[in-house]
Amino acid sequence: MRLWLKLPRKNFVAGEYVPLEVGLRNDGPAPISVPTPFDQRNWQPAYSLRRPSDISEVRFSARSANLRNAEPQPSPEQAILVELAPGAEIVNEVPLQKWADLRAEGEYRLAARLEWNGLAAAADPVAFRIERARVAGAQLVRDERGPRVVWIEAEGEQPRLVEQVFGTQPTFPGEVPTHVARVIGTVPSGAAEPFSPAARSSLAEAMNFWRGWREPEAVAVATADHVTVLRLPVRSDAHVVQEPWLAKSGELDVLVREGNRFRDLRFPNPASGAPREAWSIEIPGEVFEAAAVERLDRNGRRHAAAVSAVDGGVVLSKFFADAAAPVKLEQVRAGEALPLAGSRIALDAAENASCRAAVVYQRVVRRPRSAPAVVLTLLEAAFGGNGEPSGAPVLTDLIEPGDVPPVAAACCFHQDRVVFAALLADGRMLHNAGGSGAQKVPGRPIAPLQLLSFHRDVQVLVVPEQGGPQFVPLR
Repeated sequence: MRLWLKLPRKNFVAGEYVPLEVGLRNDGPAPISVPTPFDQRNWQPAYSLRRPSDISEVRFSARSANLRNAEPQPSPEQAILVELAPGAEIVNEVPLQKWADLRAEGEYRLAARLEWNGLAAAADPVAFRIERARVAGAQLVRDERGPRVVWIEAEGEQPRLVEQVFGTQPTFPGEVPTHVARVIGTVPSGAAEPFSPAARSSLAEAMNFWRGWREPEAVAVATADHVTVLRLPVRSDAHVVQEPWLAKSGELDVLVREGNRFRDLRFPNPASGAPREAWSIEIPGEVFEAAAVERLDRNGRRHAAAVSAVDGGVVLSKFFADAAAPVKLEQVRAGEALPLAGSRIALDAAENASCRAAVVYQRVVRRPRSAPAVVLTLLEAAFGGNGEPSGAPVLTDLIEPGDVPPVAAACCFHQDRVVFAALLADGRMLHNAGGSGAQKVPGRPIAPLQLLSFHRDVQVLVVPEQGGPQFVPLR
């Protein structure tokens, strides 16, 4: 009897799916009956893992990894067996990252041994390395099945596009569980601002699935298999406006900002035609941030918004980003204010084409006998189904950050209220999600800040010390 282990490569990113191939072959002259290595109820084979931070080896089995509260080694009658004729073999893949803790950076060594009814086989050890995630850009995508994060792993001269899927139910209070992180493929050096349209559980949309990124002088999108890549040229200072839009026909529309000019880049299915610019529009003033949104059910209309500085005030511009042309550009204004660079706009679209918008900006407060102070202020605006503002914007002073300046901010709609978060230059986070004072979140918040309304909590996307991007609750 022969047992073997095999990995597709030696290096993996922390948090990535690690497919371990396990094989078992009957090299003897007679049939054998042994535990199948692929059933989570079995305690054979037994694995031993040497991790970077461990003094001794960690031992586990499929049973101990998956059935934590079960008896580790029950009676032999409970084993799930497989019959192997002489020369027959079974080979399958197991998710090693679910069976063992592989978050620590460094070298690993895995061995396995199967012993059953006088038969024994030991696999040659396999060595591999877990590398810390070097995130060059990440984007939260809110799919119908739950949150997903598309990010770029900056690995030397050949970066990789990685996709991380999260669960919809918290394992522990406040936790957003990770299902799997998977390397999609390589991207060119200098790739940044990854994106993907929100996906529904639809076969038609699965056939027109896109992921993309910005290159130094182009926006690139790749088909679901990451084989075909389409590109359109953009200026070197261009930024992708999140989120892109997916048409029922399968076309992908990516809104790009070049200064105060917005371009809608259209990418059809490669068999249907060449990519092109569908339309463009200019927004008055110096534009600092922009956002785009569409309902997941594709009802209502597509919305785009931008924040700009005009005549000493902050202006929020909003328009319908229809497929043929931009429609109904409207503006609301907060006077005596300064935009906060890196303040992501929250947009919430309704089925009747109305839309809510919220953004954090700065204003200076002057008080008698004291120095001027900066106050973070929230602008909330509503736009009707006709695209026109539904009254004046609501301006709410939030907090004075003090001597440490804010470097980024974001807000989201959570349980019928707006929750904001502002990242200070010293790494602390100011927010109104609960608690008091500034919160020091574990890991490095990803800029621009991205907030997720998840059950009772608002989560912020961070890069932890170990593993890929994850969500941390604001408390």
